[in-house]
Amino acid sequence: PQPDSIIEVRKAGAEEVWFEAKVKSVKGGYTVAVFLGSGGGEEIVEWPHFRPAYSRVAPARSRPPFVKQVFQLTDSRVHEWFKANEQRVVSDVVSKSKVLAFEVDRDVHQIKLLGAEKACATAKMLIELHGKHVGDMARVHSEREQLSAKLQHERERLTASFRLEF
Repeated sequence: PQPDSIIEVRKAGAEEVWFEAKVKSVKGGYTVAVFLGSGGGEEIVEWPHFRPAYSRVAPARSRPPFVKQVFQLTDSRVHEWFKANEQRVVSDVVSKSKVLAFEVDRDVHQIKLLGAEKACATAKMLIELHGKHVGDMARVHSEREQLSAKLQHERERLTASFRLEF
């Protein structure tokens, strides 16, 4: 430990107790510690009898570890598409963004996310990508259906017709 750093010193007795202390100096394998409590005092301690003061090492979190975000869907076609393809979209978004929860609300045009802030931002980007092409995909699907019907009609016409050769 460095001088002026805070450590915890173990006092052996009927039960094991740790007290906070400030490092005064370090020489070899020995550390001179000044106790911070009301009793005060100084003691020379060896390595296995002290540890970092864990309560002081980690700073307090300024933000909650998880956030809930609601993503509004403006187009009802996009909302219907998300409801119809919910399982596929959920597995894709959750696996790629690492959000903890993803729910497509059945009544309101929104998607609810729960996870770390960065994971929610990634999930929102993926949702936008999925929703961005819904109109194009519907148009392509419609064209495909029309062409398929036309092809089927032509096949039926060819099988039902007679061919005359001269």
